[in-house]
This record gives sequence, structure tokens and C-alpha cells, in this order.
Amino acid sequence: MISGIVELLTPRRAAGWVYEDNDLKATLDFRVRHGATILTQIQMTQGASQDLAISSAGDSRARYFSFQFAKPLGRIPLRELTIEAAVAGSDSWRPLPRHLKVGPLLPEIDPPAGKDLAFQSQHVEGTNRDTDFWSNDTAQEAPGALESRPVFVLGAARSGTSAISVALEKGTRYKGFPEGHVLDISIRIAHAVNMHFEKKDQWIQPNTCASYHLGQIGHAWLREETIALIRRMAGGYTTPFWFDKTPTYQMVASAPILAEVWPHARFIYMKRRGLEVLRSRIRKFAIPNFAGNCRDWNIIMASWRAVREMVPGRFVELDQRTLAVSPDSAAASVGKLLSLDPPEIEAFASILQNEQPEATGPASSIAADISELGWSAEQIETFQEICGAEMDAYGYTYDANYCSQAAE
Repeated sequence: MISGIVELLTPRRAAGWVYEDNDLKATLDFRVRHGATILTQIQMTQGASQDLAISSAGDSRARYFSFQFAKPLGRIPLRELTIEAAVAGSDSWRPLPRHLKVGPLLPEIDPPAGKDLAFQSQHVEGTNRDTDFWSNDTAQEAPGALESRPVFVLGAARSGTSAISVALEKGTRYKGFPEGHVLDISIRIAHAVNMHFEKKDQWIQPNTCASYHLGQIGHAWLREETIALIRRMAGGYTTPFWFDKTPTYQMVASAPILAEVWPHARFIYMKRRGLEVLRSRIRKFAIPNFAGNCRDWNIIMASWRAVREMVPGRFVELDQRTLAVSPDSAAASVGKLLSLDPPEIEAFASILQNEQPEATGPASSIAADISELGWSAEQIETFQEICGAEMDAYGYTYDANYCSQAAE
């Protein structure tokens, strides 16, 4: 099976990395498709171009590719294009996902805080935790990227991310801060790198670029430096078994990058029906920005659906309700993902069952109906307008059923 990713796509060029699992030296065909129309097709063999090289960013088996289109793609929106790869001579074309470019979902990496989104940290001020898992001693050798086994706890605030983090910290070998709020810069850095090269590529011809400083650096080189920078941000961890909980949508969008940075990274995505998330936030934070809270839940849920296919086999998706009604099941899922020992799985389940950090009400309480939440008619309309598509996508209902049987 072909695996890979498109890192850069401009009207004149496409670049990324790719490999064929069963034959790393296979000759590969690439094509650019707009709907049913094939715009361009090219074949590449290992070593056929100086642009093909073993990429240290991501899987060590990957070959970096970069090719120019014989004719610029014109006015077709890049988000509508599909890059596909296949073993030469076969007709089994596989679409390559785009790094950072997940269609129109993430038009802006930084929406105005407090205006479009409403977010407050879940961490209680003044709470101190032992940080013997972290050292600022630059002379101390940190676990390498291949040795590290980080776990990223993702999801919207009030979706059970704190419960998972506490269970990891108290019940397993994993250690981490109450919240991270550093590594979600990954999407911003990588996005800036991509946008820089996309903009330059629009007006600097390839033959001219070769004589510029830009031509000596290149997108692939700067991307690998970005990967190295992100690794250094976590260089203070003294254990390979660490977790990060950052409940922002930028962190969710960063998942594919983090999967490249740490090949053994795993992801726990916590989801929860929007009705309970909004109710919980209103109870805890009393934030008047109702629409902002709706947008925050919506964009995180939508972002996860967009990126989860880019980290196959490396995540588990849990509903907050599962933590309360079936902690053993949740623990088993996490244990399998992280290869935890039986005592760790048992301890993890026990903590989920007996401790409810950040709880604002009965853990198993399910709203009987959206009309019984005390929201105004305008708020209900706002919720349905903003969150309706993601409610449907995850199979959530607006009554005591919580979700459809198909979504269970």
C-alpha cells in the first residue's frame, strides 16, 4: 500500500513524501486530478531526480518528491485538486492527504480570541504538581525522537481531557503537565513555512529561484528544520513516556505534524455531545459568549474529522460518556493503544471510576432535550446553526438518546 503526504501544492509545483510499503524502491506514478479530469501525470524512479531523497522528516522509509507542472494549473482553486500516487503500471491510485491543507476547514490558524471562539484553561490556578519528569538542564540528554512515546490528549474543553490526563499520570508510567499550550504552535509554524513557499512560488520562476538564497534552502530543508525545532520544544522531558493535554483546535490540527515529529506518538481524542459541553462550560466559566463556545466545539470536532485519517492506527476516539458509564472499556482501549501493562490498565480504570477532575455535575447526566437546558430560542437557533453539521456527523441527537444507534 502506498503511504505519503503532500506538503506543498502551488499552481506550478507539488512536493511531499511517499513510499510503497512492500517495495521501497518501486517506480511510482503521480497525477494531479480535478474531478474526473487528469491535469498532469508524471513518473518517478528512485534516484531519477535530485529532488528524490530519503526524508528524515516523518517515516525513514519515505522518499521526498518534488515535481513541476509542465503547464501552470491556472485558476483552478488548489483545494479542489487531488494528488494521487500508484505503483507504475498499476491502476490502484491512492489519494495523498495534504499536510496542513485540509480543504476550507482551517482558513485561518488564529481566529480572533474572544470574538469568534471562547476558551478558558481547565487548569485550576495555584495547583502545583511534581515536575521530576522535566529538566531545564541543557546538558542533560533527553530521549530521542525514536525513543519517545508521547501521548497527545486532544479534544474540546469540558470533553473529558482532564480525566484522561489524571488517569495517565496517576495510573500509568506516563507523566506530563496539567496542560501544555506549547506544541499547538506546530500548526502555525508549519503553516507559515508552507505559505511562504507558496507565495514565493507564485512570482519567482524556478530557473530564477535557483540563483537566489531561496533556491539554496528549499521547502524540504526548512521543513526538516521545523521538525527539529518542534522536537527541541519537548527536549526537557526526562522520560520517553510523557503526555500533553492542550484543548485547542490548533493542537488538533497539529496532530499530523506531531505524528511526523515523533514516529511513536499516539493520540487520544475525547469527544462529547455539544449540548453537554455548552452546559458544562456555562456552569464552570459563566462565559457570556455563547456563540463563541459553539464555534470552539464545532471547529475542534470538525478539525478532528479532517485529520484523523492522517494518523491511521495511532489514535483512539472516546466519548466522555464512556468514561463515566464504562471506565473498564475506556481503559482497555487506551491500554491497547499505549501497550500498557495489565496493572496500569486496572489502575487507569479505577481512577476513571473514582475520580472526576473538573466535574461540574453528575458525570452520567444526559440532557433530556435541548429545550430543557434553559437556553433562549435565539441560543438554540445559534447552536443548531453553528453545531448542527458536526452533531449530525458524529451521530449526536438532541434528546435523551444522546446519539443514534449507528454512532454507538
